[in-house]
Amino acid sequence: MYFGCENAMRLINRYVLNSKIFITIGLLLAIVQKFQVPHTLKERIVDLFVSTHFKKALPGYKIQDMGEARIDPFISQINDFKDLDQIVKKILGHSSRG
Repeated sequence: MYFGCENAMRLINRYVLNSKIFITIGLLLAIVQKFQVPHTLKERIVDLFVSTHFKKALPGYKIQDMGEARIDPFISQINDFKDLDQIVKKILGHSSRG
């Protein structure tokens, strides 16, 4: 089997992408656990993450309609995720000690 440079680059890109996904999922889970995020809000956070971060790779991705959209006004672009802990805290009404 021929394993050319193009195939090697695809594998490297896939590995890097998967590494980033696992790191991000870990961070998201930490926030979900810290604030005891309800399941429907957690699903919405994941959907928004996938739709913003992988818009080009997954153009047909559909966000689930689970009746939870409180976070939508706060997350519209990739950079919004850097404040996810503060956004979740605000939405769920946690004190600043959280």
